[in-house]
Amino acid sequence: MDRSERRELRRRLKCRHFEGALRQCAAGIMPGTPIPCYGTDISLAWGNETNKTPVDQCPQYCPRTEADLAAEDERRARMLRLMSEGKSACCEAPLDTSRVITSGCHKGHGPRFCSKCGALSFMV
Repeated sequence: MDRSERRELRRRLKCRHFEGALRQCAAGIMPGTPIPCYGTDISLAWGNETNKTPVDQCPQYCPRTEADLAAEDERRARMLRLMSEGKSACCEAPLDTSRVITSGCHKGHGPRFCSKCGALSFMV
């Protein structure tokens, strides 16, 4: 199994309540070690085909459906399209780039904010 196949397997096995390794899950379960948020097939997802460590199933584990994955892909594609157009993902307003570094070795780096609501869109 190559790297891209493992990445896709992790995406499919990840629990729909998972909000990141450092945050509490949406179902109120605090992830432990090993992270149970990937179901019992976590060893395969991380490339450990030879060392299959059993993982206790979280009682709230709920794998993502095809609809969840499609919605995630649509959100990502929309966000990337808006970023390439210089617009924010929240309000689709132009980005405020007034705090971006304009010279020196870090030219172009800095935060991009929504010009309408002021939310941070992304940072380079």
